[in-house]
Amino acid sequence: GGGRCDASSVAEKSLGRPVNLSLYSSDEFAKKTSESHFVKRVIEQPKLFVIGTTDDLKGTGKSG
Repeated sequence: GGGRCDASSVAEKSLGRPVNLSLYSSDEFAKKTSESHFVKRVIEQPKLFVIGTTDDLKGTGKSG
């Protein structure tokens, strides 16, 4: 299977709308959390995890 692609397809069907994935390394994510208004908003808002859990955000300095 395609992993992330399969999961996003399932999410799109369930939500009835496109799901756009943004994948970052841990270092890129840490940088984005301090520089990107969009990423800050995403972190602050409730999340529906397609892959992973809130625990996966631990160590980034942010939580879900």
